[in-house]
Amino acid sequence: MKSLINGKADAATTLAGYGIKDGMTATEVAAAISTAIAGTDHLSRVMVDSTGDIDTVADDAEKKIYMVKNASGEAGTFTANTW
Repeated sequence: MKSLINGKADAATTLAGYGIKDGMTATEVAAAISTAIAGTDHLSRVMVDSTGDIDTVADDAEKKIYMVKNASGEAGTFTANTW
């Protein structure tokens, strides 16, 4: 039991720190989303700075996926919201 406790990941900052070697980076996730949306004829991705910038009455609003950067504003890192 002691060896299991001593070998645990403690406050890892990456997936690799927890022994996960096949996780996608935030950039890879964003690229996968873009690729999936580009392969459809009915959706478009719209980047906005805040939820206040989402226009629910815009032309084809029902065909838009709005992505809002998280509080740190890091590229490729987004907060998912549902309304």
